Amino acid sequence: MTATVLGVDIGGTKVALGRVNRDGRILGEVHSYDHGVRHEDELLAVLRARIGRMLGRSKNGDAQPVKAIGVACAGTVNQGAGVVVQSPNLPLVDTKLRAFVENEFGLPTTLENDVNAALWAERKLGAARGVEHALMLTLGTGLGGALLLDGRLYRGAQGAAGEVGHIIVDQYGESCRCGLRGCLEAYVAAPAFERIGFRTVGLFERGAFTGELIGRLAVEGSAAAKQALDEIGSWLGVGISNLTNILNPEVVIVGGGLSQLGDLLLEPARKTVREYALRPGRDLVRIVQAELGPAAGVVGAALLVWDAGASGLV
Repeated sequence: MTATVLGVDIGGTKVALGRVNRDGRILGEVHSYDHGVRHEDELLAVLRARIGRMLGRSKNGDAQPVKAIGVACAGTVNQGAGVVVQSPNLPLVDTKLRAFVENEFGLPTTLENDVNAALWAERKLGAARGVEHALMLTLGTGLGGALLLDGRLYRGAQGAAGEVGHIIVDQYGESCRCGLRGCLEAYVAAPAFERIGFRTVGLFERGAFTGELIGRLAVEGSAAAKQALDEIGSWLGVGISNLTNILNPEVVIVGGGLSQLGDLLLEPARKTVREYALRPGRDLVRIVQAELGPAAGVVGAALLVWDAGASGLV
């Protein structure tokens, strides 16, 4: 009997789940749900219900049962301890999430940062195939980051590496959700699109501005919308320039919902990197769009379970 792993990706506004085989193939479909939670117990209740439903489906005459669970979560994750230390976009502080899932469902469980999981999927199946040194940035509710160094995920001493969204680019700058000012996230994630779009384009009420809207306006010929994307893309390039100078990656992969803007956002970033990063790093690094799309976190969370050789997988 062939086993599968249930991959669970917990983002700032959604939870996605899917069953994944050893090759990284999703069996069936990825189920995605908006959660809108404000408290830890609410999020745990969502996970209890959604994971329970997926496991129930796998037990109903399925020849490929779920034998383990891989959880990817936005925020600072201590992977070894199985704890979400903090998450600016989720109500989790020192949450023992791995133990919660294992106790609820009685299955071996791993816990990983969501962008680490997505990068691992891209390493195995997507834009980082054959690469030993890579960075991944995810643009959405916030800005997440992950590092692949010498072919391995780099987590740091306590699992806190890769928090690139909170690189300070202007100490007196815009407020960030984390409580600081001038974080890169404040200039390239969803709140930046709302703020910069309103200031630059100004045709709609402030709350209406999204990456999708600004991108559509730019494609339709709006010079103001193009200016907004140039500004946001340039800030993204500032962050990538710093990371290129420090880490000398072969490729920087940009994922998350806002990455669907493609070259409208990435070309200004590339231009800034050419201007501000140092040789030889700037001559090597490629800045590309992620290949696996919204399913990357689910697939990566499951593949990390397979690679860890969790007990019970056959």
